[in-house]
This record gives sequence, C-alpha cells and structure tokens, in this order.
Amino acid sequence: MITALTRYYQRFALAGLLCLSSPALASVTFTVCHDFGCRDETLVTLDTAEWATVRALFVAANAKEERLLIRYALGYMEYLAGRYSPVHGDVARNLPPGVNHRAELGPGQLDCIDESINATRFLRLFEEEGLLQYHRVLDRAYRRSFVTQHWAAEVEDVTSGRRFVYDTWFADNGRPPVMVSSPRWYNLYIGANTLNLEDGSRSTSHRDDALKQR
Repeated sequence: MITALTRYYQRFALAGLLCLSSPALASVTFTVCHDFGCRDETLVTLDTAEWATVRALFVAANAKEERLLIRYALGYMEYLAGRYSPVHGDVARNLPPGVNHRAELGPGQLDCIDESINATRFLRLFEEEGLLQYHRVLDRAYRRSFVTQHWAAEVEDVTSGRRFVYDTWFADNGRPPVMVSSPRWYNLYIGANTLNLEDGSRSTSHRDDALKQR
C-alpha cells in the first residue's frame, strides 16, 4: 500500500537518480537495533540507488541548513531500514496506544536506547561518507532524573561549538525526529509539544503529551 510517508520519500528517490552516474557510489551496510535495549539487531544493506537518494539530500549552504537536512535524512534512513528489518512498525515512544506492556508487541519496536544507537550510527555513516560539512558527530546525549533516564543522538557545529540533539524516540518510524538545541533538550521540565524545532515546526510524534524520561 502506498502511504503518505512513502509518497513523501519518493521525492528524495527522484533526486537520488540524478547521482547514479557517479563511479564513487556504492551500497552501504549497517545494523539497526530494536526490541528494547538493543536486544536484537538486524543487518541492513542499502543498494547503490537507495544510498544515492540519501546522499542527494546533503546540499546545505550553511550549518543551519545542514541541521535541517540531517533531520530529514535521519527520518529517511529509518524509512529505508524499515524496508529490510522489523523497525518499519516502530511507533513513537515505547508502546503503541492500547498496549500496556512490551510483551504484547511483536518484533521491531524501539526504546530510546535503540533509537539513539541507530540515529548515532546513521550520523557516523554520514560523517564517514563526507556528507557533513558543518557538524561533527558526538557520543550519545544522556540525561536522567531520580527515577528515569533517556538517550538521543547529538552533533556539534564545528564553527560555533553549539550542540544539537536529534531525538528520534518522539517520532514514528520514518518521520523526521525532534531536533533541538542540547541545553533545551537537557531541560527535564520542557514538554514535547513545546520543543520548538529550528525550522519552526513541532515534534512529529503522534502523542505529544508531556516530555517524560524513559
């Protein structure tokens, strides 16, 4: 079935077709975590055409543009990985509506550990492939309260030193993640529905209740 998300990413595929003549392009292989705490991993290979569509996204003229493109690229990588792994069924946060325990789930749901590892792996791949001009990839961001803890991916602007978090836990598979400055993300009292993204949009989670730690 052709979904709205599929149609959305088909536009990226068209752009990628223009890059296929480059002799340097090849397939890429990586693993994705799923099923809470990276309990399971699936090996994913994107063919030359698929990887070309990812590379075609990175045409930033400055750091701000690149941060937005990273956001879309992370969502797109999730979408592509979902073609070859159970993560296509992942929904925002830990459990779908109406599900009370993860034992009720089939394979493919992600918690923040899975999400942050996957997003950081995607970012490292972008970095290794020379797609990031204005940012470097950091170790995963981590915060905790008295009873909970949470992880996400993080980058640093190589010129200004400002840091930004990409939190894919707040979005269903394939949807662009929350992107916010690191100091704002570390504030435990800010609700997800008030996490203003740099492009002026909001969290792409379907359940924007109060921001909770895991």
